[in-house]
Amino acid sequence: MRARYSGDIPTSPGSPMSFLLSAPIRFFDEDQLEEFAEFFSDRVRRDKTLSGALVLLIGNRWAHAETAFTCLMKSTLLAEGGTPVDINWLAKLARTLSPEHIEQLSDIFVDCAFQLFPVNVAADFVELSSELAISLQALVNAQGLEQQRRLLRLRDELKAGALMSSL
Repeated sequence: MRARYSGDIPTSPGSPMSFLLSAPIRFFDEDQLEEFAEFFSDRVRRDKTLSGALVLLIGNRWAHAETAFTCLMKSTLLAEGGTPVDINWLAKLARTLSPEHIEQLSDIFVDCAFQLFPVNVAADFVELSSELAISLQALVNAQGLEQQRRLLRLRDELKAGALMSSL
């Protein structure tokens, strides 16, 4: 005879399930996000297909770009929110990068995640890469007023850390 589930969830202090069940479980910390940002930055800098566009976009401000990228990941993956997002830089990104550049950046991002983290952790990074690539490609492919709307929406989502609101 199988045991029946009584429906009671132990929530008293010290019980094995005294944590909030609806909270996301993360298996990485801020230091690992900073390490990931540095690793990703190094890989991107060495990629020949991206070098021309990234020189125009970032120039010699790689340390600043890595810091901003780390803040974006903390905001999104650790649900901290409040990341400052420069809308002018996003507009420059839309003018500078092609859909192929974005796809290449996404591929490098995913590859770095699988090199640094176990599969269960890398999955969060794959999700972020996918959502960011979709949003950036939609921004790059849009024109006129539609591009302006997408630019504002993306800025607000990134600023709020809500790009991956399903996580």
